[in-house]
Amino acid sequence: MQLVINSSNVCRLDSLRDSDTNELIDDATVTLTIYDSEGDPILGTIWPVSMPNKGDGVYQVTLDHRLILERGRNYRGVVTAVDPTDRQAVWELELKASADKVF
Repeated sequence: MQLVINSSNVCRLDSLRDSDTNELIDDATVTLTIYDSEGDPILGTIWPVSMPNKGDGVYQVTLDHRLILERGRNYRGVVTAVDPTDRQAVWELELKASADKVF
């Protein structure tokens, strides 16, 4: 997945479901943290950022365009979802920063 430098990137989690009932979950706490190759959170915001629920199991955040990213560098995103019964799921994303101009 690409992160565009100097852009408000969007991270979205679709169709969060209960693993037992397959019901959509709209009341989880979902967060995102982006780490550099050293394992430190990147600069430009306070981590983790909340991913608010948009309905139908969808959670989404628009990242600040001022995140400190370096072109061509690899990053790791970690999305964590915790449901009301404290069950947790974690996803790791491989991210790469790309050019700051998109036309």
